Amino acid sequence: TIKGFVIGNTWCWRINRFYRFDVWMFSCVFGGFFGRSLGYGYNFVIRNFFREGFYKKLNKDILYWYEIPFKRKNSRHGSWIWPAQIFDAQKLLKNIEIGIPEKFGNQVPCLLTWGTKDLAFKKRELNRFKQIFVDHQVFKLKESSHFWQE
Repeated sequence: TIKGFVIGNTWCWRINRFYRFDVWMFSCVFGGFFGRSLGYGYNFVIRNFFREGFYKKLNKDILYWYEIPFKRKNSRHGSWIWPAQIFDAQKLLKNIEIGIPEKFGNQVPCLLTWGTKDLAFKKRELNRFKQIFVDHQVFKLKESSHFWQE
């Protein structure tokens, strides 16, 4: 039995060019051939977008530990798979989009932990979660971005 949810920087619905064109375009470009080439050849997503996920700049010692798993080209597969899945996982996201509100929306509490400086997850996503989970509390992290756990 699920007693509640703690949610932060995610969504549980389909993404398309009409909902969030910027996210859809990121998925298409960096999850496709272009992104795969840049990922394997230059570790592009990790070197560029990943660093933007932190509100405060990480020092070199901490950043090293985040980047070391992607140093070798054969370990960079995930750096272009996850952007692709934003768009490619539409069937899964449709099931979640329908199932979560039906099964849990009015029945379990939800703590929404939200980085206010997040580049990907905006007020729009937060408001949608508020609609899905009737019994919710919002914990805004004012000095946090996408990787608010850090």
